[in-house]
Amino acid sequence: MSKRDEIIESAFLLFLDYGIENVPVTKIMEKANISNGGFFHYFKTKNDLIIEVMETYIYYYFNIPSEKIINSKVPTIDKIKLYYSKSIRYDLNKKEFNNITYSGKKIDYKKLAGLFLSSFRKYKFLKDNYNNTKSNIINIVKNFIDDDIKSGKIKKNIDSNEMSTIIFALYIGDLVSWVASDDLNLFDSFSNHLDQIWEKLVID
Repeated sequence: MSKRDEIIESAFLLFLDYGIENVPVTKIMEKANISNGGFFHYFKTKNDLIIEVMETYIYYYFNIPSEKIINSKVPTIDKIKLYYSKSIRYDLNKKEFNNITYSGKKIDYKKLAGLFLSSFRKYKFLKDNYNNTKSNIINIVKNFIDDDIKSGKIKKNIDSNEMSTIIFALYIGDLVSWVASDDLNLFDSFSNHLDQIWEKLVID
C-alpha cells in the first residue's frame, strides 16, 4: 500500500468511526504516521481528501458495473439485484459483505452506508459525485428495462426512466431502513420489494 493510499484508508476508517466533521487532519496524520508536510504533499485540503475517500470506497463501486453483469443472459430482475449488490460489495451467494480495504481490515457496513447517506447532504462539494452516480445507476437500469420492453417481456406503456428512478429510490429507502434496524437484511428487503414492483411490469 502506497503512502497516499494509507492516508486515504486512515481517513476512511476514522470517518466511519467518528464522522467526517469530527476528524481533524492532525488525527488523520497521526493514524497514517505522516508529517504535516507529507500530508499536504498528497492533498491540498481536507476536502480534497474527503473526495478521494468517497471516490475510493463508495462511488468507485457504484460506477463500475462489470460487463459480465450487463451482458449476462439472466432475467433482467436478477441483473438489477446483482448490480445493486455489487455496488456495495455484497455477495448474494455467501450472504456477506466483501472486504474493500487495502489493509484487509473489516469494516461495519452500516457505518459505510451511513457515511454515504450523510456525506452528500452535509458537503455540497460531494453533491456532484452523488448526482453523477445516481444518473449512472438509473441509466444502467433503464437500459436493462428498455431491452425487456423491446423483447416483449415488459409492458410497452412502462416509462423506463421513471421506473429505474423508482427502483433507485426504493434501494435508498431500504438502505436507510437497514442502517436504522437491528434485524433487517438489506438485500432480502430490497429483493422482496423489487419483486413486488416487477410483477406489475412483466407480461404474463
